Amino acid sequence: MASITDTNDMLILWGEVDPNTTDENALNDWWTNEHLPERLRLPGFVRARRYYSLGSHGKREYLAWYEVNDIQDLSSEEYLYALNHPTPRTQQFMPCLSTMNRSACRTDRHPHAYVGWNGLQNSEHQYLILLVLNLETSRDSQQAITTLLEQYVQKDTPPSIEKLRVHIAIKDSAITAAGTASKSYNDVLFKPQRSGDKIIALVELQLQSSPRAILDLKWAQNIISTIEATGLQVEHSNTYELLCSMDRSDVVVEADASSATG
Repeated sequence: MASITDTNDMLILWGEVDPNTTDENALNDWWTNEHLPERLRLPGFVRARRYYSLGSHGKREYLAWYEVNDIQDLSSEEYLYALNHPTPRTQQFMPCLSTMNRSACRTDRHPHAYVGWNGLQNSEHQYLILLVLNLETSRDSQQAITTLLEQYVQKDTPPSIEKLRVHIAIKDSAITAAGTASKSYNDVLFKPQRSGDKIIALVELQLQSSPRAILDLKWAQNIISTIEATGLQVEHSNTYELLCSMDRSDVVVEADASSATG
């Protein structure tokens, strides 16, 4: 039985890496152990997650998802200062993500469908489906996509998916541009963007076991077909496995403990 929940505003970034020119172990060490905690110490940032593509499109692609209390946190003085004063390792590794996509997104706080959701209990077998749609009438289309996905989840979710949650958000071009123009991205090659509003749908999954039985078949592809049957166009899609998840409380508690022992 599907039920409903809501979500925070968010920042979504994804991009490919070239294993011939990038030390991915060093990249992951920087991103998980330096960059995520740095961001979670900023006002408004509440959660950060990192994912790696399953390779269904032949790409070595990483995705980062930051949740914030309000989209204005992504244009705050503190966040823009951090963006314009990147650490040495941020300057080193950020350009490794070729054809990067970066979107600051607001949600309408509309409830979104989920199955069996009472929080994820562990980090095993957690996955994410990303769908990016280019739209002309964003508000009406946002509601239409939400309805479509809710109906699909209620009708077609296979039993091997233990938990599922859908997030729908619309890109804010002005707030996105304010961050993208910062020094952190000086040497980053951004993927050319089509004109028009963008809606980003994120489908979180927890499976009973390896995703191959589901994701390598047609369940994820059928989501795209369901949307495109209405005349809407999916501009980009991919499926990712969770690498790490971190909450603001994890970073704050760790910092407080270090201060107490120091």
